[in-house]
Amino acid sequence: MAKRERMLEIAALTLSVGAALGTPEDGVAAPKKGQKTAECYGINTCRGNNGCAISKDHIEAANKVYKEHYTKSKIIDCAGNSEGSAKGGVLAWVSKPTNDECWKEGGFVFEKDAGGKLIIRDKEGVKKSG
Repeated sequence: MAKRERMLEIAALTLSVGAALGTPEDGVAAPKKGQKTAECYGINTCRGNNGCAISKDHIEAANKVYKEHYTKSKIIDCAGNSEGSAKGGVLAWVSKPTNDECWKEGGFVFEKDAGGKLIIRDKEGVKKSG
């Protein structure tokens, strides 16, 4: 790959990461160290727009609850490795300040029940995954 092409690729990646994190101007600043945020699933908008860690259990639970919508999903270990958008069938998460902010945008969060099993909570309430 030519040096110029590589530099353009790096610049584009830098811009996309900055856009994903948000800025104070758009009201979605990156969280401060130690600040708790919501991992909001199901609203990722494009390839590479995701936080870390999508497990097999996450994918299976989401597909049970949302009727096999996330069949194009793969296990993700690192941020920026999603292969598409939620609308395209790829499960990933993005950071939101609160669960309420997540739900307003149509997303959902994973929680664990008393037995340690993953459950999904969205604006309609708790949905069992199994």
